[in-house]
Amino acid sequence: MVGAVVIGFVVGKAFLFVASKLSNSTVCTALSFTVPYAAYLPAEHIEASGLVASVAAGIIVGAGAANHLSAAQRMSDVQNWRTLELLLEGGVFLLVGLEMSALVSHVHRDGGRLSDALVVAVSVLVAVVLLRAVFVGPMALWLARRARRVDRLAPKLREFGDRLPADETGKMRRVNRKIADVDYYVSSPLGWRESTIVVWAGMRGAVTVAAAQTLPVDTTSRSLLVLIAFLVAVGSLIVQGLTLGPLVRWLGVQPDDGEADAERADLRRRLRAVVVDDLKARYATEPERYRRVRDAVLRSEDSEEGSVRMLGRTEFVVLRQAMIDAQRGELLELRDEGSYGAQVLTEALARLDAEQITIDLYRTQ
Repeated sequence: MVGAVVIGFVVGKAFLFVASKLSNSTVCTALSFTVPYAAYLPAEHIEASGLVASVAAGIIVGAGAANHLSAAQRMSDVQNWRTLELLLEGGVFLLVGLEMSALVSHVHRDGGRLSDALVVAVSVLVAVVLLRAVFVGPMALWLARRARRVDRLAPKLREFGDRLPADETGKMRRVNRKIADVDYYVSSPLGWRESTIVVWAGMRGAVTVAAAQTLPVDTTSRSLLVLIAFLVAVGSLIVQGLTLGPLVRWLGVQPDDGEADAERADLRRRLRAVVVDDLKARYATEPERYRRVRDAVLRSEDSEEGSVRMLGRTEFVVLRQAMIDAQRGELLELRDEGSYGAQVLTEALARLDAEQITIDLYRTQ
């Protein structure tokens, strides 16, 4: 496991370095398709887990994409990888389905029975759900106790953060992270209803089947193990997948859309403030021009053509590029601090990527 994680880390960092030097998004996406293999093969060569190495490489690439890849590269990767993901997940089950007859024949040839595989698969599925409950239950209790404890510490944390000098950015980030954790624990408690959903939502899928298929061909009872993994995955997706929606409705758990909308509105105000502060510093000696440019740049979020006519194409591109860079930097800082939910930050970064591509088009026209 350790060797696999190290290899995945190195491969992920190497890809980010190479991709940051590329200007063609198509080439970058094609190169990204090789990352899982580049992590898997050397890990298997040293008898580590190729699957874990591939996952580790993917996590490193996903976390570093916003800093190392261009907007066009990120959007190209997202669209192409979504397509590939759908094909691969479907392909894994299709492959096992095509092998099903041969798997059953091999199990019978080795002296096993299909009924034995079904019994083991049901037992494994029950064990997996129970183990998940054993983990999630105490975790929910621990989080609830921690939420009560950190809620008492929140005023002291905020007071300490207010006293920090402006140049203590590292300490400030850690304090903000702690404060964000406090707010999250208090506003999003994990009660028994939410814990039940977390347990039941832990479905087995393509990774379970793919992991079984990576067993060496000379593994004892390999056909039986692959068959059991397939039955576990299919049984999990059918039983848990079809009953998850009714379970959520029966427990009465509703998504808090109001909280997400409030986060989006607050983040939008914060990003606009970043633009205003940057323009104030840029036009500190020209207050009249500052107001004109501020209105034009902020209006570009809704009407780019009007802003281009007001400022001129060249100045609009320069200013809007500076604003996008400042806003992306702020979003990455907020991501590190954990101040906003992942979904809200991802949406904001995606909007900036779309604006970046638009600016690139203006620049080439």
